Amino acid sequence: MSTREPQFVINNSNFEKKNFSNQNRNFSLISKSKFFNCSFEYTLLKETKLNDVIFKDCDLTGVVLRSSEFRNVEFNNCKMGKSQFIAGVFKNTSIIDSTCNDIKIRGSYFNNSEIVNSDFSNSDLNRVIFENSKLCDVKFFN
Repeated sequence: MSTREPQFVINNSNFEKKNFSNQNRNFSLISKSKFFNCSFEYTLLKETKLNDVIFKDCDLTGVVLRSSEFRNVEFNNCKMGKSQFIAGVFKNTSIIDSTCNDIKIRGSYFNNSEIVNSDFSNSDLNRVIFENSKLCDVKFFN
């Protein structure tokens, strides 16, 4: 994770039906915020820190969150297909009722996290570590 200053900051905010798609927002800080029915399609968010964030009914198709850090983050009923979460660190993070097919998440670390009723078909989970985490009704293969 980078020690650079954040280039884009969202703090203590709520968004509904906002379009964040096709933007370059690498090295961001997103904290204490909620996103409802928002779109982040093909947005670059490499090396971003997310703390206490909720994504509900959001479209994160093709988003690039490589080498990002997730603490107390919830993805609920989100579309995350073709996204990149390579080398991510997920602590106390939930992925629930979400479509995560064909994502690249290799080398990531999940701690005290849960993945429930989600589809990870055709995804690259090579070297992913799940420590003290719950996996329930997760589809990994077609």
